[in-house]
Amino acid sequence: MGPEPFGVFMYAFTLTSLASLLADYGFAAQLMREVAKAPEQLGRLFASVTSAKLMILALLLPLAVIATLWRGGGGEAVAVFWLLLVGGLVGSFAESYIAVFRGLSRFHEETVIMVWVNLLHVLTICVLLWLGSGVLGVAWGILASRVLFLVMGWRAYRRLRPGLPGFQVGSAAQGWQYLKSGFPFAAESGFTNFQSQADTLIVNYFLGPAAVGVYQAGLRLMQGANSFAQVLSNVYMTTMAGKLDDASLLRRFGNRLFYQMLLIGALCFLVFTLGAAPITALLYGAKYSALVELMPWFGLVLLARYVAASHGVILSAIGMQTHRVLAIAGALTVLFAATALLVPRLGLKGMLLSSLCAVVALDLLYIWSLSLRKMPRGLSRPNVALLLSILTASALLMHYK
Repeated sequence: MGPEPFGVFMYAFTLTSLASLLADYGFAAQLMREVAKAPEQLGRLFASVTSAKLMILALLLPLAVIATLWRGGGGEAVAVFWLLLVGGLVGSFAESYIAVFRGLSRFHEETVIMVWVNLLHVLTICVLLWLGSGVLGVAWGILASRVLFLVMGWRAYRRLRPGLPGFQVGSAAQGWQYLKSGFPFAAESGFTNFQSQADTLIVNYFLGPAAVGVYQAGLRLMQGANSFAQVLSNVYMTTMAGKLDDASLLRRFGNRLFYQMLLIGALCFLVFTLGAAPITALLYGAKYSALVELMPWFGLVLLARYVAASHGVILSAIGMQTHRVLAIAGALTVLFAATALLVPRLGLKGMLLSSLCAVVALDLLYIWSLSLRKMPRGLSRPNVALLLSILTASALLMHYK
């Protein structure tokens, strides 16, 4: 599409992703943790989640209709908005099935499903673009792939628990109770996702659609590389949630998690920095040459995210979601303050510096929360020494590259 059309599409995609946050409500993380603690209650938990999601949809869809009518207009823009919104809502239901596999530590089955889902998703979009489809065709492809995701998740769930119905709806009382108990997860998920989407809105406001296209091209790579953090988070969260009474074991897991996150983050930074030019040329072409200079900064933000993720996982595993929410709110405040100062002066590099400031602030707040509760932070002496060495090497590499 090129930077500007791609930026226009991603701006619409960002808006519908923010709208889908209400339906997501942090249910995937909440369900995963509760299934890990009480797998025998799987049927009741799944029915409660479904009931709660339907209650949210009963509120969300009328609001979306009102917003569409209030904004006015029509044609392709409205069609794309609704296709992406419905696709996001369908994907939200599919994530509930996948969360069950994570909660039961059935990561192999989850991996098989997600590999096929993502391969078919990419194949669908590529075929549509090859056939000359524009923004509307791509939106239809995204909706189709989300429906396929739901079907595959449903079938896998039926095989996992043949004695349970594939789709269960609890009572309104169950749904309301799940909504209330899951508010900390919803707030954490909402703040996290808003933080990851807000930068696109900021870039569009200050720098326009073409800058959004370049920024989103780098962000796609960064979010893809960040997938390893999600995998490790799922494994460690379920493991640590079941070992809360063993302080020494929690400390050992915390040290190991920090070490692994740090090494993966450092490797990603190295690839983004040394491979900036060839990766950009291979994946995006000459139209995105402005991305080459920004790639090391994307890598540095990614490294910081990996380090922060290790502490965020510990907070969630030990049930300190409220502390995590407050930390993310503080990081958002830093993000908005930094962007107001840096983006008008430095452009996209200022956006990445602002993101880096926000992630560092987030991690410091995470560490502070864990310290107050005297919980493991993964900051053993070898880990701290390794962190300082990696940061020093990274600074030197960026300076002399």
